[in-house]
Amino acid sequence: CAEKGVDISDHESQPLERDLVEWADQILCMEERHLLAVNAQDWRAPFKTWSLASFVKKKSIDDPYQRSMRRYRKTRDILWKAVDLALEKLVV
Repeated sequence: CAEKGVDISDHESQPLERDLVEWADQILCMEERHLLAVNAQDWRAPFKTWSLASFVKKKSIDDPYQRSMRRYRKTRDILWKAVDLALEKLVV
């Protein structure tokens, strides 16, 4: 992300809990299994949960964890485009 000028040094992952799902206005997921996990948290989740892959016409965006730097960059670029397209469609 630093190559794109985005500082994520303060980012920490956190477990998905129901109160976080309730709090969120929109939820964007990388993988189908993430979307299913979010939707299982609360009955309202399916109305505000989206697959980022759907915005770039893919079935899923694979997590590059423990893969090559090339794979991380490829995933970053796909996510960059997907988030940009999601923002165009979801932000009013």
